[in-house]
Formats: sequence, structure tokens, C-alpha cells
Amino acid sequence: MPFVLIEVLAKIIDLRTNSYGNYVVSHILEFGGEKDKSKIIEEILDDIVELSLHKFGSNVVEKCLMFAPAYQKVEIIDRIVSAPPVHANHSNTLAELM
Repeated sequence: MPFVLIEVLAKIIDLRTNSYGNYVVSHILEFGGEKDKSKIIEEILDDIVELSLHKFGSNVVEKCLMFAPAYQKVEIIDRIVSAPPVHANHSNTLAELM
């Protein structure tokens, strides 16, 4: 694995919501190897709803849904659909995302 990729994967938490870093993460999700994609998705899965609502993080979530392996797509969708509402005036998080 190239040194640059190792460094990027180590900084996913910072890069996923960065105005430029989200493009780097998105590029890896689109063109990277399965292990790299899985590592990124594992790193962001716990924060998937918050990232979906974030200006730059939502780009990363979109790429996850497009290029993740099928089993991880199911996990992402399950997390989003089953998440509690972020705001009291909405019935569920999925409505907020739409």
C-alpha cells in the first residue's frame, strides 16, 4: 500500500468533513481497493447520519452508497433508517435527509 494512502486512511476522521479532504476520501471510495473502501466505511459508520447532514460529509456518504460492497450498503441504509430523529419536530432522520 502506498505511503500516501496509509496517511490518508489514518486521517479519515479529519478529511471526511474537510472542504477538500472529502474529495480525496470520495476518490478512494470510487477508485480504491475493496479493503480501502471497507476501512473508510468502518471509520464513518457510527457518524453516518451526522455526515449525511453535513455540507462536505454528505459527499462522502453519497460515494459510500454508490461504491460500497453490498453488505456495507445494507449496513449504511439500516443505520440511516433506524436512527433517532436529530430534531424534535421531525418524525425520523430519513425525513430530515430528504
